[in-house]
Amino acid sequence: MIAALALMFEAAQLIAPGRQSVIDWRALPMLPYRQAPTLPPAVHDYVARETAIRACPVTRRADGQATVQADVAVLVGEDGAIRVIIPRAIDCPTVEQFAVGFVKSSARDNLRAQSLRSEGGWYRATLVFNWRE
Repeated sequence: MIAALALMFEAAQLIAPGRQSVIDWRALPMLPYRQAPTLPPAVHDYVARETAIRACPVTRRADGQATVQADVAVLVGEDGAIRVIIPRAIDCPTVEQFAVGFVKSSARDNLRAQSLRSEGGWYRATLVFNWRE
């Protein structure tokens, strides 16, 4: 019970209204999936459509490849359950929210318990969407 309250307090500090919180994304350990999720082609197509419709920022290479990276911070409880997921702002809300949902469903019953901190904690998941323009 005390550990759960500590995690809730930690989450509240990270997202407190009116408080400028900065997440050090590189310092967060990667979310320890048992089996890493794969992004099917339809997902890349969806992100391509969303970025075009909403004029979202996209990294474009000279070879015609376009890329969007979506990071999310994931608070995992001591029981291994997902408590909070916070998307990194990339100026494309639909892709940010899609990334949250994808990570949430991919992590369900798919985390390596032995790799999680016993008291729970924050992790990072990164999704990279690619397509040809």
